[in-house]
Amino acid sequence: MLVIGNEELDHAPPLGSTIHCPHCGEDHEVLRSKRAEPGREEEDGSLQYYNCGGKAYLCGINFKAIGPKT
Repeated sequence: MLVIGNEELDHAPPLGSTIHCPHCGEDHEVLRSKRAEPGREEEDGSLQYYNCGGKAYLCGINFKAIGPKT
């Protein structure tokens, strides 16, 4: 379970279009999740993530950075 309060997000820095990866040291493109509901068109979701080494890492909610500062 992951819990992040609204107050934490209010004070979080904005998330850019790239993020410096603490795992490999490279910069990666920040991607946006997709939300799909039966009978509706797919639309953008509120989560942001990046891919590194075949894994996806959560890095933002509503374009606010979460996780360790890099």
